[in-house]
Amino acid sequence: MTVKTEMLGAGARSMNIVIGPIRAVREGIAIAPEGANPGIGGTEFQTALLASALSDTGVFGSVTLVTVGPPIGLPSKNVTVLSVAAFEEFVAPKNSVVILPMSSLTLMTPHQLRGARVIAQSHHPHDPKLEGLSRQYDFDAVVSVGQYAFMSNVPRTSSPHVYIPNIFSPDTPQKPSEKDPSSPVIVGHVSSMTPWKRFIDVAKIWPDIVALLPGARLEVIGGSSLYSGGAEAHPFLPTDLDYGRRIEAKLGESISSVSFLGRVDDGIDHITGKWTVAIINPRGISEADPASFKDMARVGVPALSGFDYGLVDYLTSFPELRIKKIRKLPRQVRAIVNDSEKREDLSDRLLALSTELAKKNQAILSAWVELVQFVSSKDKTPSVGSSVPHFFDARVPISHRIRLRSRNRKT
Repeated sequence: MTVKTEMLGAGARSMNIVIGPIRAVREGIAIAPEGANPGIGGTEFQTALLASALSDTGVFGSVTLVTVGPPIGLPSKNVTVLSVAAFEEFVAPKNSVVILPMSSLTLMTPHQLRGARVIAQSHHPHDPKLEGLSRQYDFDAVVSVGQYAFMSNVPRTSSPHVYIPNIFSPDTPQKPSEKDPSSPVIVGHVSSMTPWKRFIDVAKIWPDIVALLPGARLEVIGGSSLYSGGAEAHPFLPTDLDYGRRIEAKLGESISSVSFLGRVDDGIDHITGKWTVAIINPRGISEADPASFKDMARVGVPALSGFDYGLVDYLTSFPELRIKKIRKLPRQVRAIVNDSEKREDLSDRLLALSTELAKKNQAILSAWVELVQFVSSKDKTPSVGSSVPHFFDARVPISHRIRLRSRNRKT
């Protein structure tokens, strides 16, 4: 992915930007030039991608990505990749601007960032860590990566707070190949195999889908190794033992029609492009700027998803893809599978959405440049909201705004 941006001030060339630390997980991780996720966590992938993209703007004096464990290979050759053995070993260079996710901050102390300007990224709506960490670190700015997430996090920090979405990558939509009507139906699911992504709901209704669509298969991409915390692994499912047993119990005999593909290291488009339909997070829980839904849009595959949290940002324009009740999901799947014209229409609209998302990459980087300059100078209010506007009031239904206010009162 190649994105260029105009210089927004000569002083930027003297700025040293540090991004991370983030966990690298394993040896040999590299993000290819086309920008596909090489099989790491979404937060880690987006943080590394941001480092690569910001360095290619040519605006800053230096950009350094810090990884805990092995280094991560990046598309840009302009980034310095620094590896440390543990989060507590990182010390921010004085007068640098440090951009890092909330998940990293929970493993660090304010002393490690002393003398630096800090921009914290929140990747969760109603972020439970944000309020406490804002008091502890006194951030120079906070970035929420989703529209719904931004509004839900407003009461949780007094720091300058803006919405900047994730970079859309790979940024080239791919029209799916024509599917043979006689080929088996493939339903897909992609996410981390953790309870909050709600694959358990898909497992619960999969036997009913097979009953309605004999011969259908379910392909599942994702695992839980990033989040298991050392818990005992399931012997043949890519999840921890307890969650794997629960999934087995829900699937029953229909497990024979399910393929668990685990982590995919070389991008997922060659797999997902063959899917007939996908099911993404049936309840929407924890989604901020939902990568899985955008992954499906990029290959034109309709993704039935929970109409809540960050998925509201996208499903407002796709009412046909909203999951209203889990028990009715099998019939929703069948309706899309059996209506080829509707599927084609959805595919075209999703590809159009992904084209629009790719066009925003330029504005996203311009917003980041302006925000970095703001925290470096602290002499003006950032106008990032106008550079990359959010349309929360116009796009999110009144019922969800009421729910959002209710949730904020409870937390």
